[in-house]
Amino acid sequence: MASIPAPAPAPRRRGTMAYRHDIDGLRGLAIALVVVFHIWMGRVSGGVDVFLTLSGFFFLGSLLRGAGDPNTPLNPLPHLKRLVRRLYPALVVTVAATVLGTVLIKPPTQWSAIFEQTVASLLYYQNWELALTASDYAAADATISPLQHLWSMSVQGQFYLVALAVILGVSLLWRRLVRRGTPKWVLVGIVAAGTATSAWWAVLGQSTNQPWNYYDTAARMWELLVGGLVAIILAGIVLPWPLRLLTTAAGLFLVVSTGFLFDGAGHFPGPLAWYPIGGALLIILGGNLPPGLRATPARDPITWLLSGRLFRRLGDISYSLYLWHWPLLILWLSHDREAEITLVSGLVIIAVSIV
Repeated sequence: MASIPAPAPAPRRRGTMAYRHDIDGLRGLAIALVVVFHIWMGRVSGGVDVFLTLSGFFFLGSLLRGAGDPNTPLNPLPHLKRLVRRLYPALVVTVAATVLGTVLIKPPTQWSAIFEQTVASLLYYQNWELALTASDYAAADATISPLQHLWSMSVQGQFYLVALAVILGVSLLWRRLVRRGTPKWVLVGIVAAGTATSAWWAVLGQSTNQPWNYYDTAARMWELLVGGLVAIILAGIVLPWPLRLLTTAAGLFLVVSTGFLFDGAGHFPGPLAWYPIGGALLIILGGNLPPGLRATPARDPITWLLSGRLFRRLGDISYSLYLWHWPLLILWLSHDREAEITLVSGLVIIAVSIV
């Protein structure tokens, strides 16, 4: 049966960015890489770094655009309520199931550390818990915490609070003291300065204490901040067709090849993190199409592919898929310490995670 064509996109104002289904798909690709490399490769793929950048793109980009509208309310409570509704129920269910699995499967000698990480995960300081206990980000095995992966959720939660405080706080001061215009570009300057400072801190941390640096919120902050910058600065920039094709193809190659070329656990969020994140930024730039134009397999194949149902669906469930795959993997390995992850067992873990 022939599919019904979707309606043409509504016109948009100059300097704004239309809703990008391909970025939803890029989020799905990023989480797919995380899952595949965790289960079968035992290394960091760069997918989490891309995911963090896209979180900054959506959340911080929305806040910065709102700062340009003097009629936008500056009450943080609606933002916090949306975040809690979107993030907390899935987190609580996953953590509760993991605690039950820990009691049933893990040896009692590991319970205490996992219970401490349970509290840290629910209160969004798991990254500091792991950093303070000198826990290297290790490949999956029976001795690893089934909550280790939640460090990135803690970094995101801390970022959301800082972003709300800075963006809404500066906007409030602007309205009370300046009372004309908007602080949008002042805020963009603050975000740019924060990006540069955090990137410098990540470089310094890699050379002095990489295990700490990996979990450090200050070192990770640039990965989210640069996403917000891109959401504002690249809005409305449309490359001519040959450049769009080359840019998105190069970006896809960088994102997908990262985990095959090096293990990010020893390098991220240092300079090498720009490799997958730069790929994501190229996809964002090259996927910005002229008003009224839709991606096709012939002209914009990467944008078309990422806008497809499969990757968009993965993007829709990316948060929950990320939450579930690691505890299931670790509990499986803890249940049978002689077991190796085969193609079949890995696919079963992915299937259960998706369900």
